[in-house]
Amino acid sequence: HKLIKIMRGNYLILLVSIFLISYCSYLHYKISKIAVVDIYKLIDAYKLKKDLEEVEIKKLRGLNDQIDSVNGLIKANKQNINNPKLAEFFTNLQYSAKLEMEKSDQKVNELIWKRLNPVIDEFGLKNNYSIILGANGMGTILYSRKSIDITNELIEYANEKHDTGD
Repeated sequence: HKLIKIMRGNYLILLVSIFLISYCSYLHYKISKIAVVDIYKLIDAYKLKKDLEEVEIKKLRGLNDQIDSVNGLIKANKQNINNPKLAEFFTNLQYSAKLEMEKSDQKVNELIWKRLNPVIDEFGLKNNYSIILGANGMGTILYSRKSIDITNELIEYANEKHDTGD
């Protein structure tokens, strides 16, 4: 009888242990994991942004050189200062440069988000996050604990992906 009582006791302990482990596992997967990312910090530290900006700056430098040349010609020849056609050409050139800069910024932003969104999705899945919120200081998230801020981890992950070409 003693052996049967010991076996029942061990069996009961085993069943309770299995139940507790199962319940803890259930709670672990049931509890939502939420994190916050500082969008500006993420974008600013993303290596792809720096790479794209270098390319765009080289393209825009030529346009800026043209503006400087025309401006130099106007200032060098005093007769050109009062030339309305030359003034109009210079104004149009400046306006074109402004438009090119805006298009360049938009293109860089689109390329960054096109590449970064899947990386964020993959990071969230890999790290079992239910929600990753983007904080931008513009009222989207007014407060978050530092303990749920994963900006640095996401920056590191995204830059590793960029470096490996994934």
